[in-house]
Amino acid sequence: MSECLKVDDLTLLSDSYHNVNKDILVALVSKVLERVIEENEKLQLSTPILTRFHSQKPPGISVQNYLERIVKYTALEPVCLLLLLVYADRISRFKQNHFVLNSLTVHRFIISAITVSAKAMCDVYCTNSHYAKVGGVSTRELCFLELALVDAIGWQLMSPHDSLLIYYRSLVQNSGIYTTSPQFNSQKHKLGSRSDSSIDSELNKRVALGS
Repeated sequence: MSECLKVDDLTLLSDSYHNVNKDILVALVSKVLERVIEENEKLQLSTPILTRFHSQKPPGISVQNYLERIVKYTALEPVCLLLLLVYADRISRFKQNHFVLNSLTVHRFIISAITVSAKAMCDVYCTNSHYAKVGGVSTRELCFLELALVDAIGWQLMSPHDSLLIYYRSLVQNSGIYTTSPQFNSQKHKLGSRSDSSIDSELNKRVALGS
């Protein structure tokens, strides 16, 4: 694969997030989210204020596996993965949201952010019922989560390309194992779109996020 090219023992990736292997981008984004969760849970001293994003207990699926599942069944575009980090930054700026990214909130945050970002940035996206099934919540619950998220980030749903490029390059530079080059263009890795009617038996094994 072209992604195996090395520069100073670092794996070379495309300078454009549009062309990077989605599995790699999922791993990079997951690592950041998991690091934030770890730090937030170390600092949390008082009883948290419950939000729409809280589960009763941490779901039995890791952040990375959850994102991999979403990418597999929604043909998610790379821009939506980067917008997870953008939205996480935006929601944390407003203290009145009482939102803290942790093991109880991250999964509901992810599925709502994916749903919102796809509608905001992509020409083609799935139905809410499809996102809900993939994410392990009811369609009604996902609608509430969408509203809670867009309100919490002040309806700032878009992000300019230059800002997203900064997020992407920061992910790569801080990974310790990757680097980028403008001269390197990797082959695009696209997942075929799936409609609700074509969901296979694996998808029907729903991920249950405790309510």
